[in-house]
Amino acid sequence: MHDSPSFHEGAIRADASMGVSVPSLHPHSTPCRHPLVGERGGATHRSATSILAINFALFALLCFSASPVSAQMKIGSNPTSITAATNLEIEGTGGVKTVFLQNGNVGIGTVAPTALLHFKAGTATASTAPLKFTSGTLLTAPEAGAVEFLTDAYYGTITTGAARKTFAFLESPSFTTPTLGVATATSLAVPKLTSSSGAMTMTPAAGSNFNLVLSTTGDFAVNTNQLYVDTSTANVGIGTTSPGAALDVTSSSTTVNAMVINANSIRTAGSGLSVSSTGITSAGTSTNAAGITVTMPAATLNTLRYMRFSNSAGTEIGSINNTNATTIAYATSSDQRLKIDTGKSARGLNALLNLPVHNFRWKQSGTVQDGFFAQELYRVFPDAVTVGSDELDAYSNPSNPWAVDYGKVTPLLVKSVQDLNTKTDVSIAGLQAQIDRLASDNRELRARVTRLESLLENK
Repeated sequence: MHDSPSFHEGAIRADASMGVSVPSLHPHSTPCRHPLVGERGGATHRSATSILAINFALFALLCFSASPVSAQMKIGSNPTSITAATNLEIEGTGGVKTVFLQNGNVGIGTVAPTALLHFKAGTATASTAPLKFTSGTLLTAPEAGAVEFLTDAYYGTITTGAARKTFAFLESPSFTTPTLGVATATSLAVPKLTSSSGAMTMTPAAGSNFNLVLSTTGDFAVNTNQLYVDTSTANVGIGTTSPGAALDVTSSSTTVNAMVINANSIRTAGSGLSVSSTGITSAGTSTNAAGITVTMPAATLNTLRYMRFSNSAGTEIGSINNTNATTIAYATSSDQRLKIDTGKSARGLNALLNLPVHNFRWKQSGTVQDGFFAQELYRVFPDAVTVGSDELDAYSNPSNPWAVDYGKVTPLLVKSVQDLNTKTDVSIAGLQAQIDRLASDNRELRARVTRLESLLENK
């Protein structure tokens, strides 16, 4: 105990024996008495249990708190040394201390508490956590300010409505607590997650899905309409909150593409865009069923393309256009400014006459029609043929079949007609010359006949 004329000593030794001298706190004060001790230095020493020692400590605190003069007391293995400015100090083995300061702060494991209750830092050693809760039954009626722990969740009760809330814990940066919200629900009372800085990342365990379950009366929206899922129809909208199809892409920009599909990797199979409409049948009354439908407003007739095709440099190489309100045109780029003239084509009527035209039946559909075989056409007029490969698919059909663009045969047809016309012109000219010669010969014969008739008449 503190060695001061105004302070009466008291101590509880490690062997649980105790002694006390109650301080003279005021000239008119009455010393505090305890059944086990004497007064003013006449300490009575008895053997006591730990519970009795604690009882004594509490008794001493009550006595000291009644006086405006500071009193100090220490419980522990070294009662001769006490931390300055403490009212009560309890020291355990290894010098670990619990102190009660004159300003009301309590330190557990620290001699300089800076809060009403201040814990020392924990360590990696087991059973050294600064604070530990034991899972137990929640209060039947939530109490404002209460903190509770049950199984895998911590709860705190707010003042408004005395509502119990669940603590959500982060583990850099994923949520580890599976349930967010109040104790009676599995959702947040106010469903809002906000990151004060940087991106927000939610990463499921490897091999697990990220599932977002929505009610059929509530939709999913990103920035109003940048991405919208209509749960009542299962339609997805981009740029619209009223998607009218499984995927509805709407753009309000007059200069930016509504949708771009890039397949930038070198591909040996597959497509940048594959459209399958195997569910469309001829049965039923609808005449609007189609794999792809493109609609243009009437005001854009003859001015805009239904579909545009470009090469890697961005140069247009073909398009599908509307020529009027009821017809379309399939156009291949043929601008003179994109070409260098190398002369007239050497292929014409002779090449056309060598094209084998077949009547054939398609193996899959059984349809019968007239046309070419691509491999044969390639030997005569390769311009109209797209070369395929010899590989077969699982059904023994060519995986990359040869193809014919029948429209590209048109130049050969035109050249053949021109050749035929030239030949016809030559033939007509030759016939005309023969006719002229025959006419001349005929006139000469007529003249000779006329002279012979005249000679005969004169005899």
